[in-house]
Amino acid sequence: MVFKKGMDKIGGRRPGVGNKLGAFTKEEAAKVFEALGGTQGFVQWARANPSDFYLGFLARSMPKELDVSGTITHEFDFDNARQEFESALSQLIRARRAEEDYPKLVDGGVLRGDS
Repeated sequence: MVFKKGMDKIGGRRPGVGNKLGAFTKEEAAKVFEALGGTQGFVQWARANPSDFYLGFLARSMPKELDVSGTITHEFDFDNARQEFESALSQLIRARRAEEDYPKLVDGGVLRGDS
């Protein structure tokens, strides 16, 4: 029988029935965790393998997506920023002019100015 749009669902898991494999896997993982030393064994492993712990285990156990909302307020002092920019620019200009006043060495000789 070919499925056509609008047909009732046939087969599959009924609504509200849990995933049996997932529950089994969690139970077996808990048994293995305890057999390997529980929390104390896990801490010892993490100390001995920090990169595996942080990059492997911890990174994979964190959510892949976060839904974050909020408000950020920041006051910006434009006058102070302008003054700082003008000061930095004038220092740069003075430094460049000072460089032009010093003789430059070229192939062991002295070259002045733009020549």
